[in-house]
Amino acid sequence: MKRSQKFTSILKLAQVEELKASSQMQKSLAQLKKLDAALLDLQRYQTEYSLQYQNYKTKSVTVGDLKRFQAFMEQIQKAILQQENMLKKYRLDAENTLNAWLRKQGRVIALRNATETMQQTEEVESERREQSRADEINTNKHRSTE
Repeated sequence: MKRSQKFTSILKLAQVEELKASSQMQKSLAQLKKLDAALLDLQRYQTEYSLQYQNYKTKSVTVGDLKRFQAFMEQIQKAILQQENMLKKYRLDAENTLNAWLRKQGRVIALRNATETMQQTEEVESERREQSRADEINTNKHRSTE
């Protein structure tokens, strides 16, 4: 087996690993996008309810209603903080999966380049051997005619 053929086998395995890493990266980015959208929704709800709270304060409402509303707003704030913490974790995860994919992609590129170089070298060596054989045959024909 030629050296380039061995490298081709290694290249195929590296391509499979790169494809898996790419898939994992896509999943990670999709999850990150979903969590980011959820955070935006929570922040939008907080803004809307905050405006309602301002309107509540101008109307005649009971203290109990205001306390319940404030408790509700605190729950939204807690949910936002939890979502932000989760987003931090998933951003780090997405960054790690991106870096893993980039490393594997770099390996595939390096192996592909090495394989192509080996194939070119093997082709040149093969052509040289063929030319050497042809020259030898011509030399032997020339000697036998003398």
